[in-house]
Amino acid sequence: MRNGVEKALTAETRPSQEQRSQDAGDPSTPEATIRGPGAPSASSAGRVLQEEVAAPTQPPTSSSRSEANLSADHPASSDLDARLRASHQPDLPATWFRRLVQNQPDLICGFLPDTTLTYVNAAYARFFGALPEDLIGRRFIDFLAAEDRTRVMDQLSTMAPATPECQYEHETRGFDGEPRWHLWHDFALFDDAGRPCEYQSIGVDVTDRRRVEQALRESEYFLRKSQEVAGLGSYRFDPRADRWMSSAQLDRIFGIDDGYPRDTEGWLALVHPEQRVEMARYLSDAVMAARQPFAREYRIVRPIDGTERWVLGRGELELDDDGCPVAMIGTIQDITERRHLTDRLA
Repeated sequence: MRNGVEKALTAETRPSQEQRSQDAGDPSTPEATIRGPGAPSASSAGRVLQEEVAAPTQPPTSSSRSEANLSADHPASSDLDARLRASHQPDLPATWFRRLVQNQPDLICGFLPDTTLTYVNAAYARFFGALPEDLIGRRFIDFLAAEDRTRVMDQLSTMAPATPECQYEHETRGFDGEPRWHLWHDFALFDDAGRPCEYQSIGVDVTDRRRVEQALRESEYFLRKSQEVAGLGSYRFDPRADRWMSSAQLDRIFGIDDGYPRDTEGWLALVHPEQRVEMARYLSDAVMAARQPFAREYRIVRPIDGTERWVLGRGELELDDDGCPVAMIGTIQDITERRHLTDRLA
């Protein structure tokens, strides 16, 4: 930061603001089918999750175990998938898998291409306040809001033997009437002709995440509108990197765009020439060296239209454990009208 101030104070020649903006650039521009031996056919749809799991016909040898070990070098995803398929898992009874699916807290279901449910686990049935047999045979698409039905069906239509998985989110109301959001991960099963015959799906409740995202959007909107009404912009300055970030309202006050150089020299170029040296020394000596809060009224010249404006700058330093400034967070308020009124009354 000090280097930026010193350059601004000692440079004999300074390129035009337009040229500096161009030089700075824009900183914001900061396998096939899953069917196989033992896989369900179209005639076995609806019994996918109840089928017995075939045990390996031959125990793995020590060499095959060694070949199946995962590499410490993080192999590529395709290589890892192939090695996982070739690896040998311990024999487990089918009841073990059924209990695993039934006891999952996530919603698990199977359904036909027309979305008719063929299987639901306990969590799925509990969400809708029904017994599994009351849900099997019904179309889950009927549980969705009208605006979500087309989008979900479009997602399912994209699945093919080469791309047998997809993800999507939608809102559903459970038996208590409360809307909940779920992230669904669908897996398609295909017949010998490559046509989907059944889907398996897992739904994870993401309602809390969606609510946090919505609250964040509302908070950002409130902050943005409040800044617009008050003529107040905000910034964060990193003195070690000599870079500052600005809110959209601050950009409007300064009359700059995304490509404007956001460093100390760029800020000083906005300051009126008659106050440039004064403000450079104030930032360097009073704020950064003496660790005082930034609080100063000064004039700027907006690059976008060449007009002069009065602003009130405020900022608070953040220090590291050694007492060195690591950031300054503050606001810039357009006080032009107030200054003009004061001048007229003087």
